[in-house]
Amino acid sequence: MPPQVTVSFDDQNRIRVLDVDKFAHTEELGNAAGDFVRKNQEFGGLMDGIVEVLDANAQKIEQAKLRAIGMRNRVITERENRDQKRRALQAVVAEKEADLARLEAQVKSLRQVEAEQQNVIDKLAVGEAYGRVPVEGTEEGF
Repeated sequence: MPPQVTVSFDDQNRIRVLDVDKFAHTEELGNAAGDFVRKNQEFGGLMDGIVEVLDANAQKIEQAKLRAIGMRNRVITERENRDQKRRALQAVVAEKEADLARLEAQVKSLRQVEAEQQNVIDKLAVGEAYGRVPVEGTEEGF
């Protein structure tokens, strides 16, 4: 048996294949589905906005991280540069101290030579004062 179709008229005298109750329920369901779709689209729009904000914040965070890494690398490099300069300056100081020690030894040696030469000059001056010049290999010589 074929399904029975009921034809009815609504309040505006339109022909309807469905019962008035079923048609009203169908309209309500259609309206609810439309509301759901609209709300779902609004939700999608809100989510897009949230995603944009999160992406912008993620970019800011990434830039801040890169800046922090760059600053940390600068600090490390500066420390290394200072240590290298300090070692270089310590090497220069050690070299200058060695030069100073060498020059002090040279001054001491030159003072000894000067003292010896002054002794010779004094002996010669004493010998000339007495009219004698000391000769090497003699008792008066040096």
